[in-house]
Amino acid sequence: MSIQALLTSQAAPFGVAFAQIDRPAPEQDEVLVRNKAISINYGETRRASNKKDPEGLLLGWDTAGIVEDVGARVTNVKPGDRVASRNVLGGWAQYRVAHAQDVAIIPETVSFGEASTLPTAAVTAYLVFQRFGALLGKRVLITGASGGVGRFAIQLAKLGGATVVGSVGSDRYVDELKALGADEIVIGAQNVTGRVDRVLESVGGEELFNAFQALDDGGLLQTIGGASGLPTTFPAGSLLGDRTRTIIPHRSTEHRYARPLAELLQLVAARKIDLGIKWTGDWSQYDEAAELLLNRKLAGKAVLEVA
Repeated sequence: MSIQALLTSQAAPFGVAFAQIDRPAPEQDEVLVRNKAISINYGETRRASNKKDPEGLLLGWDTAGIVEDVGARVTNVKPGDRVASRNVLGGWAQYRVAHAQDVAIIPETVSFGEASTLPTAAVTAYLVFQRFGALLGKRVLITGASGGVGRFAIQLAKLGGATVVGSVGSDRYVDELKALGADEIVIGAQNVTGRVDRVLESVGGEELFNAFQALDDGGLLQTIGGASGLPTTFPAGSLLGDRTRTIIPHRSTEHRYARPLAELLQLVAARKIDLGIKWTGDWSQYDEAAELLLNRKLAGKAVLEVA
């Protein structure tokens, strides 16, 4: 059976174009999902537009849809279930496969579009804070706070009882981020006053260094990416002093997504998280959504509805 998919294409303006492929089949531990919604992220959209992948690769992290088939060893979901799913590839198609431990059942009050926004950005923030431990009473700095992960991180940190400081590149979204729960917004981590206990860092470059400098004794910084694309320099002597501070790398492949996805979906069902969906359209409008994301014209989530 042939299905439609957005495959990498050197000729396409944003690096992907529609093509026909064979419908995938689930392995023993996998689930086949008929996609109803796809949420695209800045990182994968940038990857497609860079056109460095081989022709015809199927990208795509986050989807939501209906279980069509399951492998012989799958017991947590069944055909007909509504699920959110995550995989490192394969999402930008009418059907996708994912490991059974990377899907979670969607509550009835949550739409496919809403559920599709969670698997990468929200789960990333969730896993960082899980590694940090209890946040109650902590002062948490979130860099790239207006991005997809940053917006979820603000809300999750606030739900955990933290005082939340968001670092952004301009004052464009200050009021919006404060409405999500940020107690303070600074323009660049160099402007943080006082020490912080934890940092979720996604920008890299000078922002990473400045965020590290803001850490108190015993502070932890977890880096999840480098959106700036710039190297980070620690000047001579900058690591001397009486403070013990730790940088933790983020290794998402160590985790399965089912449990954090399920917990996040319950928060959405209880309307405790603002998903920040700013653009919704048919997946034939991928280029429009990609242009908004890549040119930083869209601070929030973009959802593609799949025919």
